[in-house]
Amino acid sequence: MGHMAGFHFYSGGLLRMAYEAANRAKQTAKDNRTDDTLVAIILAASAAECFINDVVGTIRFISAMPRGGPTDPSLERLVRIGTALTSLEEDKTSVLSRYLCAGLLLDLTGIDAGLEPVQSFRQVVQLRNSIVHAKPVSTEANDALSKIIASLAKRGLCQAIDNSKRNTMDAETWWVVMRTPAVASWAAQTVNHVMLSLMDGVVSAGDFKGLLAGWRDWLRESLASGSAAPPKAPPS
Repeated sequence: MGHMAGFHFYSGGLLRMAYEAANRAKQTAKDNRTDDTLVAIILAASAAECFINDVVGTIRFISAMPRGGPTDPSLERLVRIGTALTSLEEDKTSVLSRYLCAGLLLDLTGIDAGLEPVQSFRQVVQLRNSIVHAKPVSTEANDALSKIIASLAKRGLCQAIDNSKRNTMDAETWWVVMRTPAVASWAAQTVNHVMLSLMDGVVSAGDFKGLLAGWRDWLRESLASGSAAPPKAPPS
């Protein structure tokens, strides 16, 4: 009798660690600044990228399982979508573009480039990329990162960059002002939201013995709990 290979999925663990970093940020912050915000952003963005890979892997796993009975058109469509998303990953398409393509393929209203949570998700990814590929920053900079900080400041998540201190010893760039506990929680919740939006569409397109629905329900519970407590371990 053949042996069906198992899979280990990591996106749930990464999201859990992002929430833990956001919780920790509230305890470690001094003057409303903490390095744990950087940790939360990096882990949250990593969870999002890992998640879409996990979704494709799950679809591949389902497609390989002996299902018996007549062909299920919804599952066949899901397999085709999984194949298309695999091609995007192989072509090194950005994680944001892969989510947007998935939204189009699944007819999702919750994944739209002009709406939340995708607008915030774009900002999380940009912050993550700027953290892990950090470059010298001019205090005169008025780039995309400065605009992100202005957006976050309008939402009360951090202070705005003080333009009156540009080119002074007290100048603070995006690297400093964004390290708040509120930004850490925002990053984790934003990614949780976009992951849930994608999984809602995947489950609506097709499922097999509730495998995907259980994952969706865990994401719902995690988002509902917010950063008040780390979400419980994801379903195995």
